[in-house]
Amino acid sequence: MNKTRKTVMAALALGLQACVPYYNSQATLEALAVAECADARRDSSAFNRRKSVQLVQQECEQFLLLDRDYQRSQNKKFHAHPRLTYNDEQAYVDDEAWSLVTERIRETHYPHYLPPEQEVALANQKNAQQAALEDRSLRRDYAPRLLPVSPYLMNYRELAWSMDALDRLRYQYRADQKMRGKLAAISVIVENERQKKDPFLYRRRY
Repeated sequence: MNKTRKTVMAALALGLQACVPYYNSQATLEALAVAECADARRDSSAFNRRKSVQLVQQECEQFLLLDRDYQRSQNKKFHAHPRLTYNDEQAYVDDEAWSLVTERIRETHYPHYLPPEQEVALANQKNAQQAALEDRSLRRDYAPRLLPVSPYLMNYRELAWSMDALDRLRYQYRADQKMRGKLAAISVIVENERQKKDPFLYRRRY
């Protein structure tokens, strides 16, 4: 993991115009950044270690959207958006507790979505079938339908759904003090993000 991290940081420092040909593509930088994130994420908890490598990699692709260093490496004109909370500004979110929230949202608002592991497996199966097509012009790339892996990645509407899910979960886990504490911490984050992403407040401020 440490070796991967050093490689990624060196690549980001060199930038896309580096003299070393191996690091001069955005795809290579993304693969290295995802690998670093996946190593750290799988080591972070027993809950994340139970996930497939493919699912963790998909989650890490989401996390990169709010990684300032990575975004700067991909876009020289990158500017932080005032309505987004980037990774270096975020409070801790318990992944297992958050998965309960997104599962409630999936069941209520996206019943046609499969559970995350099944979505990843289905996408991999479809992509393998596409790769077998001789005519490359007919090939399609399938991505798993996954909900945001963090409240910081949600839009205003999804955050409202999260509040509803959290209310129900706090009642469901009313006898579990530890889980209620985790859900309460997430509620604070969700409420703060809702205020930050409120389209009416944003128009008045900017």
